[in-house]
Amino acid sequence: MRKLFLLLFSISSPLFCQPNFWSHYSLDFEITNLFQTRPDVIYANNYDILMNSSDHGITWDSLYTATASIYNLYHNKNILQEDKLIIKENSSSVPIKLSINSGQDWNILNLPSGVSGLYADYAIDGGGNIYALYDTLYKSYDNGVTWEEVNAAPKNPDPDVHSSYSKICIDPAGTIYMSVSSSEFIPPANSHWWENYYSSEDEGATWQHILNGGLYSENGKMFTVNEQDLFISLSVSPHSCHYNKDFIPVIRNYPIHYISSAVINKFGLIYVTVSFTNSEGVYYSNNDGDSWDEENSGLSSSPEASSMLIDSLGYLYVGTNEGIFKSNFTSFNFITDSAIVFEDTKIADTTFKSVTIINPYPFTLDIDSLVTYPNDFFISDIGNGSIDPLDSIDITIAYSPTEFGTIPGSVFLYFNGISGKFRLFGKSPRPVLIFEPVHNFGVVDVGQSKTDTIWVSNHSLNDIIVDSMYLVNDVDFSVGELIFPQLLGQNDSLMITATYTPSSSFIVERDTLAILSNAGNSTAKISLYGIGRNPVGVEENDDIVTDFTLSQNFPNPFNPTTKIKYSVPIQSHVKLVVYNSLGEVIRTLVDQTKEKGNYVVNFNGENLSSGIYFCRMYAGDYNQVRKLILIK
Repeated sequence: MRKLFLLLFSISSPLFCQPNFWSHYSLDFEITNLFQTRPDVIYANNYDILMNSSDHGITWDSLYTATASIYNLYHNKNILQEDKLIIKENSSSVPIKLSINSGQDWNILNLPSGVSGLYADYAIDGGGNIYALYDTLYKSYDNGVTWEEVNAAPKNPDPDVHSSYSKICIDPAGTIYMSVSSSEFIPPANSHWWENYYSSEDEGATWQHILNGGLYSENGKMFTVNEQDLFISLSVSPHSCHYNKDFIPVIRNYPIHYISSAVINKFGLIYVTVSFTNSEGVYYSNNDGDSWDEENSGLSSSPEASSMLIDSLGYLYVGTNEGIFKSNFTSFNFITDSAIVFEDTKIADTTFKSVTIINPYPFTLDIDSLVTYPNDFFISDIGNGSIDPLDSIDITIAYSPTEFGTIPGSVFLYFNGISGKFRLFGKSPRPVLIFEPVHNFGVVDVGQSKTDTIWVSNHSLNDIIVDSMYLVNDVDFSVGELIFPQLLGQNDSLMITATYTPSSSFIVERDTLAILSNAGNSTAKISLYGIGRNPVGVEENDDIVTDFTLSQNFPNPFNPTTKIKYSVPIQSHVKLVVYNSLGEVIRTLVDQTKEKGNYVVNFNGENLSSGIYFCRMYAGDYNQVRKLILIK
């Protein structure tokens, strides 16, 4: 392995925009099916017409025009033979058509007795033998002239009902896969059946039951991508299934549940087309389906992607409602990892990663340029270097974040006629302001002040800029002046002085200190509490009592005792009663005649449970209630 150690300063330009993954390639009308039988032959069809191209899709020849509409098309996968094709139209009055010379001529396919052409499913193996699945499986060695029943194959319980749900496909190695519906309905709607799956590696002589009761519908699909991967796409289930050669469900998390086609490149990267409302387009996975990403840039906003194929260089082609699109980048991996992930990096700092770029081709790649996007990532110009076949070089990528969060990026590789890319992820965490959410000044004499220190801190990698602070109510509480903005680096703290000067007694006072910054908690809020009381040794003057009053108890909340103050302006019979939340009398504190004056009575809740209680005062026409909170 040759290694080039290059310090990366950047060849990316501020004017460089991330290119689309797809570009329109050929045709400008809807394509519902796209497949390749040989390296030089591509077929495309929609509901009305079948075409093929022998120059990689530059020019096209019309092969078949539908009478009704093309419902399904079947073909063999043997590149040593002429292409054998079967067309099924969406009408029972149109017979099944067969071509044995790559679509140049078409004839009616003779079917086994009793088989409904529209409701049967078909397959062609590598030897050109034709299979038809209806009530059971039939096979023809002579293009449908004669048929024989594959006696060992499983049977459909009711072909008139179930046959449209049964599927058959054959992989390039000749293994036959088929599904047969059970007679068991699926609750609760009872509109679909359980489907059972079988395989045969000896042209149907023996069969293996490979899956139990997968969910199926008429619009479901079963298809093979290669000799190792079988896809089962369920149009009525929350998830599609994909089974490898050993029928282990290696893909579990499809983006949605209806997948119309799939390709897998030689590095295991999976691309699928999704044809379903709100989830249309192309998705890919580099971890056997554990997670998926969209790859739709360059397609329309609602791409009806129906099928795709991959060429020998790793370029992708997808059939859509707007024609055929080709990927601007090869799908082959140029790095050993699925993506390059940078660890947490401080804003304006730079971290570096060494990356090995691999040449997956059997020919030399001449490197024209490597370009990064966005400008948070940098890479050096390696000139006109080259990578030998199946060899590699090492480069260094730099990440210098300009904003908080996880930043996705890409490296675009431009070689001699080949364009590739791989993904980057940089992370610069948004800082969080650390503080105590509640600060209690306790009890302070009316007319006096208490000053406390409140600390806010930054334990994050990135700096916090405190822009301002303010009190929401700005009554009885105040904060010392600070010059803003204040910069808090990692592990720095800001000291705030706060003062409480109560103006009334026996009242729990509250305010909120709001601190504005660039932190994740952009407005930090600290609740301030305090209770005012009359100074010790100062007596109330009875002469100034002019109204009946029942003051809020102090302290409140309390445990287990609290004081309740009340005032009587003239001689009156006073009754002070404590109730629970159900309105039941708990205790009568006062029930007697009182002279003019201020009074304080103690209430002890030692034998009561925690909760909310109410104290009501009755005096003549005066009636007032206060809420008491007992917390143990």
